[in-house]
Amino acid sequence: MIAFHESLWIAEETQGPECLEVTNTLEKIGSIHLFQGETEEGMAAFDEVINVTHIVLGADHPNVAPSLRNIGRVHQQRGDLKKAWELYLVALDIYKSCNFKMDHIDMKTTRRSIATDAKLIQSK
Repeated sequence: MIAFHESLWIAEETQGPECLEVTNTLEKIGSIHLFQGETEEGMAAFDEVINVTHIVLGADHPNVAPSLRNIGRVHQQRGDLKKAWELYLVALDIYKSCNFKMDHIDMKTTRRSIATDAKLIQSK
């Protein structure tokens, strides 16, 4: 984790806080926090990624969708399956609007997240 934070610091210092290198590193940091069950820290990192990608690329760019999916994962871990479901659907809509094919890895991953969430909702 130290290496990622150092990488983040270097990217912010050399390229500014609103560059895609920063978002890539933040995405990795958020995923590590989420894996460790640290949902607050994960959410903070993913929120920052969303903010920067909206500014740099726009809200409908396909690079926004993975962050929405990751924020959905945070909500899923917190037990808010409805919010997770909603975010997965927004991510899926972004991919569809960018003409991603159904067998594209990002489409498959998002559809898998939706299916997992649906199973969890049905089991409650």
